[in-house]
Amino acid sequence: KAGAMIPMQPGMKFFGEKPVDKMHLQVYPGNGKGHLLYQDDGLSFDYQKGKSSTTDYEIAYNSNETKILIKKITNEFAVKPFQYLATLHHLAVPKIVLVNGKKLSKNNANQAVTAGWFYDAVNQQLQIHTGLNNQESQIQIQVQY
Repeated sequence: KAGAMIPMQPGMKFFGEKPVDKMHLQVYPGNGKGHLLYQDDGLSFDYQKGKSSTTDYEIAYNSNETKILIKKITNEFAVKPFQYLATLHHLAVPKIVLVNGKKLSKNNANQAVTAGWFYDAVNQQLQIHTGLNNQESQIQIQVQY
């Protein structure tokens, strides 16, 4: 669905099997607000005492640009750091990709990087590694066409 954004973590058979070191956002360009990611420790009932973290995701799209905004709303629970990666589906080749106003470099498909982007023309997918983690109060991804 246009405007949808789906946060995904590594697949696990049980809670805590693997470290959650990456949050991969699957983004379907369109206009959407109110995408919330709720996190707690997954073990205790501390969430009943308000110990949780909430992150809001927004997406704005037009023929020239896609903007994604990631912002913390609450942080009463200390979430372990993880890196943000995003895959934008059904897009044209970007002219420029910015994260918090800084230009990201274009990378090769198999290049291991801490920040950058790669466009997969066959699948029409833009892969972005922000180089930032969830400890930032706000992250803005801007893709210009």
